[in-house]
Amino acid sequence: ALVKQSDGKKTLIPAYRDMDPYDLPEEFSHLQAQDMSKLGFMQDMLRGIKKLTELEEPQPTVIKETVTGQSENGNLTAILDRGFLALEDGEWLKADDFFEQALNYDAQNARAYLGKLMVEQHVHKQEDLRECAKPFNTSKNYEKAVRFGSNELVSLLNGFLNYINKRNENTRLTEIYESAVTTMNVATTEDAFKSAMNMFKKISGFKDSDALAVYCQSKAEAKHIEEEQRAEKTRIATKKRNKIISIAMSIIMSIIVFVLLLNKVIIPNSKYNSAIRLYNTGKYDEAIAVFSSLDGYKDSESQIEGCYMNKLGSVKYNLFKKEVGDICSFGTYEQNNNPSDGKEEIYWRVLDKNGMSLLLISMDVLDNQRYNNISSDVTWETCSLRKWLNGPFISNAFSENEQKILKSTVVTADINPSYSTPPGNNTNDKVFLLSIAEVNKYFGTYENDLRQCLATAYAKAQGAWTTTNGYSTWTLRSPGGQSDRYACVSPDGSFDYNGGGVTNDWEGIRPAMWIDLSVN
Repeated sequence: ALVKQSDGKKTLIPAYRDMDPYDLPEEFSHLQAQDMSKLGFMQDMLRGIKKLTELEEPQPTVIKETVTGQSENGNLTAILDRGFLALEDGEWLKADDFFEQALNYDAQNARAYLGKLMVEQHVHKQEDLRECAKPFNTSKNYEKAVRFGSNELVSLLNGFLNYINKRNENTRLTEIYESAVTTMNVATTEDAFKSAMNMFKKISGFKDSDALAVYCQSKAEAKHIEEEQRAEKTRIATKKRNKIISIAMSIIMSIIVFVLLLNKVIIPNSKYNSAIRLYNTGKYDEAIAVFSSLDGYKDSESQIEGCYMNKLGSVKYNLFKKEVGDICSFGTYEQNNNPSDGKEEIYWRVLDKNGMSLLLISMDVLDNQRYNNISSDVTWETCSLRKWLNGPFISNAFSENEQKILKSTVVTADINPSYSTPPGNNTNDKVFLLSIAEVNKYFGTYENDLRQCLATAYAKAQGAWTTTNGYSTWTLRSPGGQSDRYACVSPDGSFDYNGGGVTNDWEGIRPAMWIDLSVN
């Protein structure tokens, strides 16, 4: 807006929308620009015009705290973080108050509703929601967290609900199964065996219920035959023929029962006991093979899990269960920028799985490092960032045992599809950055928001630049438009093919790596 002042001079007031004020032309740097997307923009603009034209009457001086979009976001993040810290300490009312404050900043903040859901359920950590006694899908806070949350959050919460439902259903089936087994074991009459049989039929397909239902049916039929045989004995003198038929039927039924027992109980039970012996002697691979051949007999499925647990250990086993797209924790790194409370767990997304090996990438930007310490023509092979990731970062983020399963991987020198900049040579690294080709392979198009990445408080403190909503640029190993530049992913998830200069100090680092769970 061009405003004519009372003294005849003219003043320019720049107005902008959907951009950072630092991107305005340098000629406007001394002017007071107005953000058109900011709440109250028109009032601020009119007030500025009145002041310049001296139309606004003098008003008493009122000191107000001015909060920019950046600080609002910072306050919101801090309030949310304090809420989750209060959850960890079990301070439920205090945590709920923090999340209510966060909703005063942003009424559609999914993390705040997630926190209030955790307060409802009295859980300290997000992953503890899967241990709730009952599903929480009727909670208003759950509905709003799903309504305003990302696909990742929706998938995570629904995964917890599926786990709770499956666990509760398994508990229900187990209770019926154990009651049926007890009834069967004490049964001495036809009706008792039929009662056990009906209970087993209600849970058909669970453990060995089908086989035991058949067994109970045969026992009920056998009891019935016994009663008929007793009645037949009273008529033995006059009904020899019926006696012969009864004996023949008894033999036939005995054969049927034996065959059923042999195939459904005796042989599987023998294999099961053999597998248990292998398990107890530490021959887990052989035990897994036998348990797998039992096709769900007794608790063979849970025994298989036990074999993997003992073979791999709890940490490796929890990683082994993860599939592509799942989130897992591995290693620690300073993230909340508060070293006094120790390092925080690093969360990773599983990008690929090959047998016992997983490809992981950090969920957040963890740090801020230059691609190369000096301005020169470099490639991933020769840059200082590669040395830092495979040296100080590994030592800082992983214990000695964790470092053992970091897999040395051939990292290909992928080209930049928009430029002919030389990419260098292939390398062998344990930790690396993704290339443009790998981002396309594992994340798809950027419209689905999966490429967008938040930066930790520590990364921001180290200089990682973020947008007002917390998203950061993250560095790729692919070369940029020239040999002294590198490609990167912008905060909105799109590629910056030309990229930044190798000595830039504001792009974030998002490590990737293969881990091999078969390594002892």
